[in-house]
Amino acid sequence: MSYTLLQEALNKLIGARLPEPLICDGIVGKKTTLAYDTLAKASAEVFKKKGYVWSAEANLIAIRVKTDRQYKFSNRFVDIGLITIGDVEICFPMSSVAGLYGKGNVLSPIWIDGVYGVGVVKEGQYKGAYSLNSAWWSGLKFLMQVEDFDYYRDGNLDTKLNRLKVYRGKKGFNFHSWRGFVGAVVNNLSQGCMVTEQAVWTNTVLPLLERVAVIYKNKIDFTLINEDDFYEVK
Repeated sequence: MSYTLLQEALNKLIGARLPEPLICDGIVGKKTTLAYDTLAKASAEVFKKKGYVWSAEANLIAIRVKTDRQYKFSNRFVDIGLITIGDVEICFPMSSVAGLYGKGNVLSPIWIDGVYGVGVVKEGQYKGAYSLNSAWWSGLKFLMQVEDFDYYRDGNLDTKLNRLKVYRGKKGFNFHSWRGFVGAVVNNLSQGCMVTEQAVWTNTVLPLLERVAVIYKNKIDFTLINEDDFYEVK
C-alpha cells in the first residue's frame, strides 16, 4: 500500500524527532498525523536554510526520497507530498519522477526538443508554478504547470537520477493523477510529472488544492526538496 511507503519515508526523514517510529501498516492514525506536523516543522527549517519562502497561509511541497540509498526511478510512490494550510498539515504518497515502463518513460525514452531522455524536475522553489485546471486533460482536476521549471533530461537507462545539464522551460510537468488509475506502480502515469494514485488525489489532495488555489489566486507556489536536505539541517 502506498501509505505504508509514506510511513517508511517519514521514519527515514524525521524518525529521530518522533516519540517512537511509525508502524508501517498503511493505517493513518494519530501517530501518523503527528508525524505530518513534525515533517512540516522540519520542512520549514529546510526552507529557512535554503533561503526559500515559507508561507504562513499555504505551502505545496514535494519531497524526493531515496531508494536503496540513491535517488532512483523506483516506479513506486515513494516520495512525500506535503500541503500546509495554516495549522493544517497533510502528507500523501506520490512520485516526483517518471515511471519505468511505457513509450517515453525511463526505459523507453524518446527525443524531445533535440534531447534524448525523460524530464526530471530539478529541486527548487518555483513561484506561481501551478494553476488548478478543470478535468479536460486527465479526467480529474489537475495542477497545470504555468511557469518555467529547471529540469534535467535523463536517457542512459540506468534508473538512477543523473543530474547533468540543466534546462529550463514549461514542458508539461503537471501535478496530477488520472481517472481510472489504480495500482501500486507509476509506469505511464508520469513522464516526469508529480503524480499520485486516483483515490489519494480525489479524497485527500484535491480538496486541499482547491483551498490553496483560492489563497494563491490560482498561481500556486511549488517547492521540491530532497531527503538529504533534512539531514543537513542543524
